[in-house]
Amino acid sequence: MENAEKQQQTLEERLAPWLDQGEYVIILVLVLMAWTAGFVDLISRTSAEGAAIFGLYSLPYFALIMAYSAGFVVWGWLIATPRGLARLKSAIAFIQRRGWLFGLSLLGFAILVWSMVQFRSAWVQLPLLQVVLLLLTALYVITILVAQPIPGEKMQLWRKVVLGVLVGLVAVEVLLQVGAAAGVSPVQNLSGITVPYGRVYQNQQGYGNGITNQFGWYYPDFRLEPGSRRIILNGDDFIQALQVLPAQHMGVTLEALIAEDQADERPTEVLATGLPGYGPGLYLDVRLYPYLWSTAEPDEIVVFFHLANDFQAASEPTNAIPFYTLSDDGAIVLDDPSMTLRHDLEHVVILGYDPVNPFRTVSSNSLTFNAVDQLVRSTFGIASEVPQVAANLDERSDDALFGAASFMFDPSAGERADTAFAIAAGLLSAYEDRLRDEGVALRLVTIPFFPEPFFATYTGADWGLAVEQYDLLLPERRLAAFAAENDIPFLGMGAYMQNTDTTVETIQTLYFNAGTGYFTPEGHEFYARALHTCFYTPSADAVCEGTAE
Repeated sequence: MENAEKQQQTLEERLAPWLDQGEYVIILVLVLMAWTAGFVDLISRTSAEGAAIFGLYSLPYFALIMAYSAGFVVWGWLIATPRGLARLKSAIAFIQRRGWLFGLSLLGFAILVWSMVQFRSAWVQLPLLQVVLLLLTALYVITILVAQPIPGEKMQLWRKVVLGVLVGLVAVEVLLQVGAAAGVSPVQNLSGITVPYGRVYQNQQGYGNGITNQFGWYYPDFRLEPGSRRIILNGDDFIQALQVLPAQHMGVTLEALIAEDQADERPTEVLATGLPGYGPGLYLDVRLYPYLWSTAEPDEIVVFFHLANDFQAASEPTNAIPFYTLSDDGAIVLDDPSMTLRHDLEHVVILGYDPVNPFRTVSSNSLTFNAVDQLVRSTFGIASEVPQVAANLDERSDDALFGAASFMFDPSAGERADTAFAIAAGLLSAYEDRLRDEGVALRLVTIPFFPEPFFATYTGADWGLAVEQYDLLLPERRLAAFAAENDIPFLGMGAYMQNTDTTVETIQTLYFNAGTGYFTPEGHEFYARALHTCFYTPSADAVCEGTAE
């Protein structure tokens, strides 16, 4: 009789127990979809060692797959029968009545998320599984806080408090995001540096607000089109250019200028790989070539050398950036304690070449999360993932117009300047040797620095190089001579500015802080046009030749 009645039921009547509880069915369907994505990620990875099961998996990893597979039985049973849905609702109500249990379960999720950062090398092969865990965490929190499995039962006080806190955090996040979009948010966020698709927002010396590309560079996506000519711009924070929007970077402008000349020729891509301000000891580090540059298969690399910041000014190690000495035969030698420091900084700058880490990407895009993170780090003295170091220019004063490297601009500096220049030349030579082995051309460009007295001393286009006891472009001339001796195409931007009759007033607009800071958008465009004229125009203009007098 019962079977006959079931056969006579309409489809709507049969589905009624599920339709009446549709919100819980939807929850389970979402869980099942996410769980399936995680399973695909698990079985797609093979074990590097001990692949005894099916020739693909080690025994411990296969056991993990089997344990994960058991979840399908649980989710399937919950969704397949009305009794399963009733069990799900009872479980939700059970946790809601015990706030401590919710906190304990959240701790479990937090440990899993923490492991994604702490054991990055183990998780990095499972990006989908990471996304699944983040989604399941969010779904779990929302369900416990919002669901009402027992009709008429009042919401517990702890749920109201937690829900209120979350709503408040969302409101703060919205305000910070709106403020960042308008350029007025007080909270900087540099956590996206080296994070694929990470967020960068800064409001000092200009306005930077954007998403890093697929390799963690603050620059538009690298297209890497088959057959394209690829030019990499390499340097430190002047080329990193956090002070402007990614689309305003000189590399974007340079690529557009070259494209105008090559409509029917091999397309050219200009890629910027500016590093944090760790100096040439990192951006000319030949050990980084396989990680930072070889992936792009460049045809040439343009190195930007800052005349004030990029010479080794310290006479002994500072434990901030790698420290080099000269051997008896003139070769540069890395100081022993600096080997560990260089290794640590190398790992900082290659993080972006790991596969996408969903937790790092999501967390870097939250301004609220990073505001709290900065507060915690400053309170407990915890270092940032991307250490910030002082530049030579940070030490400038009335007695040292060019900061810690002022001696490089003093014609009477003697041996100290010779040693610093020899270290720079040694790093450049080693880098050129590595590029030659890779079949990559090297070009060298200088970034001159103009101290405050320069703008007070000169006006118009008729400006000289003497600033108090200093020679403004003395290091540039030494680099020009080095480049000529080694047949390296060279562009001295100080000489270029003189040769093109660039006025003092124009120079001041090229840099923030009244001419003493990073490149402004106008500065990026100026440098892009100079590179295009001197390196990528069929007949280079005479303004590109010679050195400043």
